Amino acid sequence: MIVNTASGYDHAFGPHNVYGHALTLVSKHVPADVAGAGAIHLDLGCGFGRIGEPLAAQTGLTYVAVDGNGRGLASLRERGFETHEYVFSAGADTLGDLRRIVGDRRVGSITLLDTLEHLAEGDEVLQAIADLARDHGAPVIVSVPNNTHRDVGRKLAFGRWDYTSEGLLDHTHVRLFDERLIDRVLRRAGLRPVESKHTLREISDQHFPATHPAIASGSLLAQFLGGLRSQVDENGEVMQFVVASVPGPRLDAPRFSDHGEGRRPFLSIVTRTQGKRIQSLREVFCCLAGQSCDDFEILVIGHKLTDDHRAAVHAVMEENPQFLRDRSKLLLVDVGNRTRPLNVGFKEARGDYIVILDDDDFVFGHWVETFRQLASQRPGSILRAANVRQNAAMAEIEGRPGLRATGSMLRFYPSRFDTFKHLHENHTPGLSLAFPRGLFHDLNITFDETLDTAEDWDYLMRGALIVGVADSPAVTNVYRWWEKGESSRSMHDEEVWTANRERILAKLDGMPILLPPGSAARLRSANNFHVAGPGLRLKRALDIFESTSWKVAAPVRVLARLIGRGQPLTARQCVEMNDAELEAAIAALEGSASWRLTEPLRRFKGG
Repeated sequence: MIVNTASGYDHAFGPHNVYGHALTLVSKHVPADVAGAGAIHLDLGCGFGRIGEPLAAQTGLTYVAVDGNGRGLASLRERGFETHEYVFSAGADTLGDLRRIVGDRRVGSITLLDTLEHLAEGDEVLQAIADLARDHGAPVIVSVPNNTHRDVGRKLAFGRWDYTSEGLLDHTHVRLFDERLIDRVLRRAGLRPVESKHTLREISDQHFPATHPAIASGSLLAQFLGGLRSQVDENGEVMQFVVASVPGPRLDAPRFSDHGEGRRPFLSIVTRTQGKRIQSLREVFCCLAGQSCDDFEILVIGHKLTDDHRAAVHAVMEENPQFLRDRSKLLLVDVGNRTRPLNVGFKEARGDYIVILDDDDFVFGHWVETFRQLASQRPGSILRAANVRQNAAMAEIEGRPGLRATGSMLRFYPSRFDTFKHLHENHTPGLSLAFPRGLFHDLNITFDETLDTAEDWDYLMRGALIVGVADSPAVTNVYRWWEKGESSRSMHDEEVWTANRERILAKLDGMPILLPPGSAARLRSANNFHVAGPGLRLKRALDIFESTSWKVAAPVRVLARLIGRGQPLTARQCVEMNDAELEAAIAALEGSASWRLTEPLRRFKGG
């Protein structure tokens, strides 16, 4: 029960509200010898003090109430408690006044519940409380409303801010808190948080109007916003932060957040290595040394390195020119699968954008510059550059381990990002992508460490369906396709790849998604395809694959693959193409050696 009186709020005690949670923390952090030695509990800003009876009964402490609300204090006196009328105010000798209230008694614990948000001079009051707690070695339990409850945030995102008579946005509040702020405020005052027991309410007092699309549980918008909010932290349903602290050193930190984050590099480059491909790691640094834009840092993540491999990686890094050494750091990760190093690297990254460049990748001199140009055009999007794929193998070169290209460079992946195709399977190697730091550091979208393959595709799609993708047709890198030796393809069989793919698809199916501009036309086109049958372009492409000419010329395509001409188009790929891509595919098919060589056959038989 909550009674709003003319001069204060009368909140009933409950095991799951602020009083109940505060009592749990008091009971846990007050030593038994203190509670049994006639010590007092000081309840500052006590209101009607409904925590008094259960606290005295459970802890053995003598409850002492302090507040400026005469009605609440009168109620407490009638219930047999010691009371002191006191108003926290600027310029008052708060510490001296509290010491006079305490006298020569031992303070076992202190509470300041739902009071700090009402105090214009709250920092000074907290410092006085911290000094008093230090005198007695007493824990301090503080509670404040959580102004980042999802109901508040969803409404504010659409321009609505509702002050109320009490609750999260009580009209008498002079300070609004999130979890980071209450932590900083306590530490600045000289109180070190040791445990929290926040109160939870899925539906807060700000959950109105009930049909607002941002908060109504059946709304797609609410589900989309709720999904994003839930992964950022666990505070979306927190009603009040309840924190137990002990006296400690005062933190020398700014009182307010600084909107200027300081100078960041444009790009953080995360390079995974096991130290087994030293020559290709050396090539990675060679590529980075030649970048036309050098506004980057390099985070080499050594994953489960042996002593020998660690020494080899160190040696390669020390070979680099000074400017690369100055911006390179080696981080060691000894646990987890191949996905774990990505989370470690992304967490340590300081750049505005973060890219994965593994130790077997190869990039051209305009790789970073192309990302930077894209970022200037579409800030905050995932950045995507085009690439080529090339078969490669480890080799011995002049008596030293090295690598050798075994095929030509193929435009295997599309130059432009296609959301619909990527919802089916991955069409973008990781080194072609730069992710905005906000995905990881602000939205807490991390790599799924239960995946040991396709982790980059999973991360790409969870990010792309929120921030979109800005792409460039400029080829900036070579994705090496290892024919022999250890790679993610060789380490995991087809069943593992299939299982991971199905898990990723199930994840995508379970969330509302945003689609980029132009998607409505794509959906209409897809619908027309299913309703009216294949379009003329698709029918033409499929007719080529089914023709006698194409089948007869199969040996020609096999020979082309053997000499490194790349993989030919397939009917399955054409089914997934849009009209423009189909037109280009038909031109490629009709211009192929297979089709040209069999032209006499078509003239003779019409096939």
